[in-house]
Amino acid sequence: MPYLELNDLNIYYELKGLGAPLVLVPGLSGTCDTFSLVSNAFAKDFTVVSLDNRGSGRSFSQTKHFTIQNMAEDLASLVNLLEFDKINLLGHSMGGFIVQEYVNKYPDKVDKIILSNTSRKCSYRNKDIFQCLIKLIKNADYLECWHRMFSQWIYTDEFINNNPRSYESAISYSLHYPYAQCADYFEAQALACANYKTTVKDKNQIPSLILYGDKDKLITPEESLELLNYFPNSKKALMKRSGHIPMIENKEEYSEIIIDFLNP
Repeated sequence: MPYLELNDLNIYYELKGLGAPLVLVPGLSGTCDTFSLVSNAFAKDFTVVSLDNRGSGRSFSQTKHFTIQNMAEDLASLVNLLEFDKINLLGHSMGGFIVQEYVNKYPDKVDKIILSNTSRKCSYRNKDIFQCLIKLIKNADYLECWHRMFSQWIYTDEFINNNPRSYESAISYSLHYPYAQCADYFEAQALACANYKTTVKDKNQIPSLILYGDKDKLITPEESLELLNYFPNSKKALMKRSGHIPMIENKEEYSEIIIDFLNP
């Protein structure tokens, strides 16, 4: 298994495909597997790099206190290890926070970015949700409740109500996931999100796609669209009947929109 080995952590990553680099950065508690249903479509045109952020999946960190900026530096170290001159970046949710910080510090390394279901800062509502989730995940008796409560925010009501068998399968998959996040790492990532506010300066001219779902409950369309003020050279793409994880619920449309943006 490939790892980026640094002094205090190891970052797990995967590579597939050929072409210009496309780096996939998952959100809170997510891993490489977040993009498993769309990465093969991307790999037809790109060298796809997916990673487990520090504190998730197969990545290990000695410290359990870190920031979005720390994770952006992890991303920078991985890009340097792979010796890419220019990259495309897709950041989902918390991954969108990480991409914003990477772009702000290393704009010359970036060709295009996709900010998927993300925003410029963590809302007070989400800070409140994260505090509840932190308390749940610390109690082993409530672990299934943690998965179900989190899922209520990321899946659409239509998916849950109209596809109960698929929804229960998703819950079972999460409960038995072999690289499940421990409580301390979830708390560390959740607090990093809660303390985040973009440092991107106005007039960042990197070509950007702001991709958002009309039924996203965790990061609302209004919150996503605020990013247009920070990335004026951007396009927006509304996914109808889509919640917070379109790469799972709307995988074909999601991959098509992103490929069309990267290959106009």
